Amino acid sequence: MHATLVKIQRKLTELINQLQSAIPNDEPFGPAHGNWSFPGLTKSELVEEAQSIIDMIGSAEVDELGAREARIADYIRRIDHLRTQTVGQTWGNAGQAAPAYMLTLDGLRKAVAPLYPTQTDDERGEAAAKLRKLVAQVRSMEARIKELEPRTGSLATMVQRIENAYDAADQLPTDLEALAEARGTIEQLAKDAGKDQGEIAGLREKATTLTGELGQSATDAKAVLERCETAYSAATSVGLRRRARRQLS
Repeated sequence: MHATLVKIQRKLTELINQLQSAIPNDEPFGPAHGNWSFPGLTKSELVEEAQSIIDMIGSAEVDELGAREARIADYIRRIDHLRTQTVGQTWGNAGQAAPAYMLTLDGLRKAVAPLYPTQTDDERGEAAAKLRKLVAQVRSMEARIKELEPRTGSLATMVQRIENAYDAADQLPTDLEALAEARGTIEQLAKDAGKDQGEIAGLREKATTLTGELGQSATDAKAVLERCETAYSAATSVGLRRRARRQLS
């Protein structure tokens, strides 16, 4: 949208805010003051006049103002004058302030209106029908969203479970490969254990044989030792008798 039109919209919004602040109520000016020279307008109607121009400017994207640019741009200062000088006088001097307000905005409307396509009564009716249909659709969607809100927690849990299952499935090939490697390692260890078990059985058999041989050797050594002791005792007795004989002779 053209920067000048954006500024016009902003100035009109400021004008509306000033109206809301400066005029104390929404009573028609003439009856409220009992003055025949005051127009029978209300604050809301003054606001609607400004808001309708804001809506018209926002109804379409206009990027070029052409020969009307200087005229439209000048309304920036005119609206500022209404806001700072005229609006404050409206409640107490509506006979002059209200017409000045309405005529100024009417001039602005005539300046910008050629930039926007006009609608026929049929087109406005069609637009209103479409708007009502859209409003109904939005309300229906809001109702559905409210119905879905209690399920949000369970849906979040289900999504988390699905994500966890996906992660587990993604990790499964790696886990299976690791399992196959571990199974191969266990099988090799089992084979080695079988070999070791055979060797241990052979060593046990050899140990049993050696134990028997050692037992026999111990028995034989004991018998030899006993014979040696007997022979030693006999030899000692013979030696002592011979010695005794020599001494006697």
